[in-house]
Formats: sequence, structure tokens, C-alpha cells
Amino acid sequence: MTPFARRRRQIMATMRNTRNDVRADDGYALMQMQLHQDMETLHNILSNEQKAAVKRQILPHYDEWVKGVLEGDSGLQDDVLMRVMVWRIDAGLYSEALDIAAYALRHHLNTPDGFGRSVAALVADEISEQALIRMKNGEDIPAALLSRVREMTDSADLFDAVRARLYKALGYALRNEGQLQEARAVLYRALELHDGVGVKTDLKALDKQLAAH
Repeated sequence: MTPFARRRRQIMATMRNTRNDVRADDGYALMQMQLHQDMETLHNILSNEQKAAVKRQILPHYDEWVKGVLEGDSGLQDDVLMRVMVWRIDAGLYSEALDIAAYALRHHLNTPDGFGRSVAALVADEISEQALIRMKNGEDIPAALLSRVREMTDSADLFDAVRARLYKALGYALRNEGQLQEARAVLYRALELHDGVGVKTDLKALDKQLAAH
């Protein structure tokens, strides 16, 4: 995409969110068409790993639209925006996804069709699940990222098990960064929320480690 086309896409998104403009509505329709084409491409891929790789390739095509929507800040429901949020999570672009989530939570937007969850539930559930898997595989997940998720969803009505898993992921990230006292407090909170969250052994190990200092 040329710089001119990218800029035009951003302007169209901003216009749609600031006034009733036929050209802006046409721009939204074009973005929806692009979205459906990309969804068809992804639908034909069986491997989740390959899907994530393809999403990382196609997501930049939506960056200018997202930027325009966030700058317009009208709070209109935008199915393109919300699908991009989900794809960014799937692609491991968590900070970028949370930029959209913050906007969506502020304006009470709905998740895409078929998800059946609130924005807060989707973000907390999906990011914490992926974070736990990646940490189990030896990757580092910034505690600041998971703290941001916690802060964004703190006032939302979530299942206790979902919130407990978020606290578990945050606790592990804090532990991996050497913040042992903070990790212990967060993991105990996870256990309070859901007894079966799976942190009891880690808490015992943390208690021994802290007692040795």
C-alpha cells in the first residue's frame, strides 16, 4: 500500500467517527470487504500457528484504519476494529491489542460475532492463556503487560476462574522478574478467586524461597 493510500484510509476512519459522511461510510464498507476476504483466507488454513503467522502479515493493512478510529474517538461500533483487536491478540501483538481494548471498554463496544464474551472477558482470558503457555515454554512475558490487563479489567464482571488465571499469569511474570513478594501476593489472590487455579505448589516454593532470604 502506498503512503497516500494509507493516509487516505486513516482519514476515512477519522471522518466516519466524527461526522455522517458518505465517503467515510464507503471507506468502512471497503474495509469490511477487505476483512471478509482476509477471513476467508484464514478460514482455509488449518494450522493455528500458520494462521497466527498470516495474521501478522495482514494486520499492517489495517493499521491506518485503526489509527483513524482511535483518533476519531466517537465510540461507534466498528466490526473491523474489533476483529483486528482479536487478531492482534492471536498474533501475539498484545500491547497493540490493548490499545484497541481500552477504546472498546471506554465506549462499551461489542466483541465480534461468535465470541459470546465481553471485551474484558475476551482480553483477560485470551492474553492470560497465551501468556501462561509462552512462559511455560521459557519465554518472558512482561509483568507490566499483564498488570495493564488487570487494571483495564479490574472493574469488569468476570468469572472468578478467568480473573484467577489472569492473576496466575501476572504472578508468574512477577516471579520471573524477581519480584517475589509481589508475585506471592498476586498468586495468593489467584488462589482465593479459584482454588483449582493451579498455583499451590508454586506458592509453597515461593514461601521457601522468601524464607531463605
